[in-house]
Amino acid sequence: MDQESNTRQAASLAKQLSEAEENLRLIDERIAQYVQAVDVPLQLIKDQRRLQKQIARLRRQIAALKPIEVLRHATKLITGPVAEATTGARWDALRGQLLTQASRLPRASYLDVDALNERADDLIRLSAEIQVLLMAYRIEPNSGQIEALRQHSDQLAADLIRIYRLPPGAAPQLEALAQGA
Repeated sequence: MDQESNTRQAASLAKQLSEAEENLRLIDERIAQYVQAVDVPLQLIKDQRRLQKQIARLRRQIAALKPIEVLRHATKLITGPVAEATTGARWDALRGQLLTQASRLPRASYLDVDALNERADDLIRLSAEIQVLLMAYRIEPNSGQIEALRQHSDQLAADLIRIYRLPPGAAPQLEALAQGA
């Protein structure tokens, strides 16, 4: 996924959100025309609830495309399921350290924000590919799938080391994983 497709996806989601919000306003206006709540047609209430859920889902999808959310997701993925599949244990201490660092403000003091913005689309792509490999591994574990998982994870680990500005020795687990990058 390149920067342009990420921008197109965000624009598409924003347009869908705008349309859903407008439809909800129209339904709210129709409902307001009824004097008693028991007179409101059930279909209007169902449509109102459906649109409220759709709006919430669209807002979550838009938020998930923000680079910092992409970074958090990639961090959780590599220190959780990837670590467990490749080393047999989750890296909870490292996960906590990195997520805390990602939460500190101003971000430019704790993260390489330019690298994050530059690599956000690749982080999305790599995370999606790794999730597919993890699902395949859970269905039928074998050494070939572990190797494919390591090959995809090495670039993600290298990106995380760069974005988090980790000095050598600060995250030996990530450094070991990134050796293949």
